[in-house]
This record gives sequence, C-alpha cells and structure tokens, in this order.
Amino acid sequence: MSITFQNQADNYAYGGVSTQITLDVTAGDLIVVWVGAQWDHDTPVYCDEVTDDIGNTYTVRPVVKNGKCSSVFAYVLSSVDTDSENVITVAYNVTNDASKYVIGSCYEPDGGDTVTLEDSSGNSSAWQSSPWDTGANQITTTGTDELLIAGFVCVGSRTYSEQEIPSGVTTDVNVLTASSDADTCFYRIMTEGISNAEAEVTVTGGDSAFAAEILAFKAESSITDWTTHEHTTLVFS
Repeated sequence: MSITFQNQADNYAYGGVSTQITLDVTAGDLIVVWVGAQWDHDTPVYCDEVTDDIGNTYTVRPVVKNGKCSSVFAYVLSSVDTDSENVITVAYNVTNDASKYVIGSCYEPDGGDTVTLEDSSGNSSAWQSSPWDTGANQITTTGTDELLIAGFVCVGSRTYSEQEIPSGVTTDVNVLTASSDADTCFYRIMTEGISNAEAEVTVTGGDSAFAAEILAFKAESSITDWTTHEHTTLVFS
C-alpha cells in the first residue's frame, strides 16, 4: 500500500490581498499548498499565511525568493475534518500587485499511518540556464510510503517540461499544472527511499531568475512496537 493522490485545485490572481482555491478534503488527508509569485516593483510578494474553512492549522514554510519571484509551500499533515468544498485562503505579506499562482493538492495515507515532513531543499538563482533544480542541499528519504513534491516559479515567460524526481527520472512524475509561462508544480509517490536527490525541470525560453523547493513527506504506521506476552494454557479433565 502507499500514500495516494486524491485531487487538486489551482487559481491565478494578479491583485488582491489573498487568493482562494476550493479543494475536496477528507479527514486525515495530507494537504499541500504551493504558492508562487512574480512582481515588477521593488517590494517582494510572498505567501505568509494559509487558512481554510475546516479550521486546519497550516505550517507555512520559509519563503524562497530571488530576483522578483518567490516560492512558498504550506501544508497540513492530517486534516481535522471532511469537506468536499473546503475553501483554502492564501494571504500575502503585502497587497501590492503581482502574478500569484496557487496550487493545492491532497493525499490519503494508509489507515493508521502518521505523516511527517522528512526532508526539504530549496534553491534560487538570479540568472540560470536550463535545467533548473532544487539545490545542492539534496534530500534523503527513508520511508516506503513517500510523497515528494516540488514547485518552481520564474521571472518572465518560460515553458517547463521533463519534470524529474529525482534528477534524470520522469517515470511516475505527475504534473499538477500544465506548462505555463511562470510556474510548475509536480510530485512523485515512492515506495522506497532515495539518497542525495533533487527535483529538476527543463526550461525553454532563455535564462531567468527562479525560486524552487522540494518537500518529502513520509507516511508510516504509528505502531512501533509489538510486545510478546507469555501465556498459560489450562487443561481440565
């Protein structure tokens, strides 16, 4: 058995203090929200809070930014409730105009499994040619039920293809968005651990500043120890 993908939702906005998506969520699901932004002014724009209708508490990762783009992941390890139309609201540090990309997805672990964030790696570059990757601080995983998810955002208009996790492997990589002019988010579910790995993507359209991060979530049984007890059989005659 393995952690399984359930569904996704995405939205794009330019102005406004927040962006919303509606996601079908079941109690116990892992929820992952990726938020990319790019702007033309001098003030950086990035996600700094995520809330939803159910009342989940989201962990918001530190922003990865460079040039005039930013990448932020937020997540809930286990949803507190079920809602087929759960409204997730992404808030930003400032109200300045910017292109804002939000991609949410949820995943169901095996019954009784506990999900943890096992590893992460972020990367940014002021001006880099293709391919782009999630950094020299590569990830290592140890579980047999793992979700690896990566998000990239750039400055300007680019086309993404050949999304890879780990580098060089496109098999079983699922793209949550079609290739666009600024962002891509993709994941892979693995049943074995990997060492010193990164996410990578091919980019056409020229060199550009970009920001990216990859997260690795491990699902494992919460039963860690079985104790054997002696017993006595009574025989009556």
